[in-house]
Amino acid sequence: MSSKKVKGLFDSVEKEEKKKGVILKQEREQHHLDRKLQQVADEKGQLASKYKESLKELTRVEGLLEFKEALHDQEVKPLIIRPTEKKEISESTAVTIFSDVHVEERVLPESVNGLNEYTPAICKVRSEKYFRTVVSLTNILRHGTKIENLVLHLGGDNISGYIHEELEETNYLSPIKATAYIRDIIVGGIDYLIKAGGFKQILIPCSVGNHGRLTKKTRHSSRVENNLEWYLYQELQHIFEDERKEKIVKFILPKGYHTLITIYDWINRFHHGDAIKYYGAIGGIATSLNKKLMNWNQGSTADIDWFGHHHQEGYSRVHVSNGSVIGTTNYSLDNGFPFTDPTQVYALISKHYGKNLHWSINLK
Repeated sequence: MSSKKVKGLFDSVEKEEKKKGVILKQEREQHHLDRKLQQVADEKGQLASKYKESLKELTRVEGLLEFKEALHDQEVKPLIIRPTEKKEISESTAVTIFSDVHVEERVLPESVNGLNEYTPAICKVRSEKYFRTVVSLTNILRHGTKIENLVLHLGGDNISGYIHEELEETNYLSPIKATAYIRDIIVGGIDYLIKAGGFKQILIPCSVGNHGRLTKKTRHSSRVENNLEWYLYQELQHIFEDERKEKIVKFILPKGYHTLITIYDWINRFHHGDAIKYYGAIGGIATSLNKKLMNWNQGSTADIDWFGHHHQEGYSRVHVSNGSVIGTTNYSLDNGFPFTDPTQVYALISKHYGKNLHWSINLK
């Protein structure tokens, strides 16, 4: 190949490369321009969005200003609230439950993950706090309602007894000694209510629990007579109504499972609570409770039921369930029952409205 042809070939290649370079440059410039245009378009969209939001905010602020001006133009006419006249002060009766004490049962901290500890001495401290708080709450509430009467429900299971074999090994006291121990606590508590409570009457309905029974299983027809707590209540009545002649204290001893008492126009049904079964239900005792109340009310209608046994506080328009003095135990933890602090309930029954207020007395 001649030198002229070679030179011509190189010239042709060089021209083609220059042409491609020009095209690539144009493409880069076009791409850069497109990016600029897209950026401008995005910024325009953002400005438009901000403009719409600004218009909305402006409309909102203008509306608030118009509302403020309109409200300001309205004449202020305050509601006249007159102080309650003394003759209009309400009347109520205090109701509290002392139950599920299990005075002699042992609870070691290491056996319940450090959640609780229980001995007869601790029981005495918690019981003292309970009776003091009943008086304190009553005095506080007297600023709003007249409270002259107290219903103290001794709800049962004051002792743990020997209904389970392991209790024979672990209880701090025998059933007889435990009964004497809790007797002294209750006597001291009632003495305090008489001296410091300012009550004209203390009505004490009593219910026997399932732990104080002298039989292997709870008996229905002779439930009361085969229970150590029946004898405990007999002695308490003798102490206050016979020996001391306390006119303001009146015991209502159990003759069956239920004790019915009318407070004002409201019928109250007191019992231990073991007739209401748990059955491991998701809703706790709710299903069993509703069924029991429906059946019981077909015979003797009550406006509200008061009971313990389950160591779980609960309230509704038609019932109050009590906690316990003992709190969480090995038994409750092993069976997966909810953890509870040691508590007892206190409530008011209004002369006009029935049960309308309740409190939890924490004994921890």
